Amino acid sequence: MVINYKIMEELYKEAGESRTSRAKEYVKDKKVNITKVIYDNSENFEIRAKIRGNRRNL
Repeated sequence: MVINYKIMEELYKEAGESRTSRAKEYVKDKKVNITKVIYDNSENFEIRAKIRGNRRNL
């Protein structure tokens, strides 16, 4: 599932550099499977995903 670029940029900004870097690695390694996206606006949205990995590394 593809998420709008604008949504991703908003999430990256909120997450901070360290979390964003780890998230991008998980995506690159195909450890993230987005299962649901509901987006009304930046204050009202939901993204669900299944992630393979170790909780300590998140």
